[in-house]
Amino acid sequence: MVGLFASYGLITHNKRALRTALQLTEAILSTGGVVQLLKHITGRESPFLATTPTGYWDWFPNQIAYHKHFPQYDAMPSGHIATATATITVIAENYPEIKWIKPVGYVILAGIATSLVSTSIHWWSDIPFGVAIGYSFGMICSHPNNISLKSGSQDKKNKLSILPKLYRQGAGLLISYEF
Repeated sequence: MVGLFASYGLITHNKRALRTALQLTEAILSTGGVVQLLKHITGRESPFLATTPTGYWDWFPNQIAYHKHFPQYDAMPSGHIATATATITVIAENYPEIKWIKPVGYVILAGIATSLVSTSIHWWSDIPFGVAIGYSFGMICSHPNNISLKSGSQDKKNKLSILPKLYRQGAGLLISYEF
């Protein structure tokens, strides 16, 4: 996708396409770095190697063992989903007048998630965290000048927040709506 936007932007001198390519690169690299950091911290087993019903979590695993047997440690979060979500978000934010980008993108995202779970690469609980990471980096990268550091109490707009949450039993999402 980056190559397509960059090529189109360079050939047609389209600044929006070039900006989209740069933002996609930033979002994908940022998302990938954070996902890899979290995988190296959480150490969750992939479903096809699971030794427990929900996959064993080896917090802060030995990094030599991680690199020798990475499927035993790299299920959480889904980098595939995080990257795809970041990509859809950046494109949709740069082309808001094209209304079909989000619905088609989300259907593709659901297909990717289903295939990752059905092939035992990821658990269903790995998916929401990946979506949250990808969406966050997609929004940050596509709106670099609109980042606000104000507290929520000063802003009178309604706010939907989706944050990752870790529990003893696994991971989930904390969803809140402020009005």
